[in-house]
Amino acid sequence: MQTIQSNSWIRQRWDNNNAESVNNLLKVTTDWKQLPTRSLMDNVYDVVRVQYGDARRALYGHGNFSLAAAIESHRVS
Repeated sequence: MQTIQSNSWIRQRWDNNNAESVNNLLKVTTDWKQLPTRSLMDNVYDVVRVQYGDARRALYGHGNFSLAAAIESHRVS
């Protein structure tokens, strides 16, 4: 099984902008306020659920999403 650390495609294209984008999304979602742990986890769960939906749409080629050329072979018809 290939891990994220051993995947050269991810290693080459990941940068802190990816983490900053999600961090900003969580801050906007929480209105820049500290929340109890349970509420924070609910927000993180919702963000991840949306990201899975985005990934699914990319795999099926729906909406404004597309697969990178390096993983185009994973497209689902």
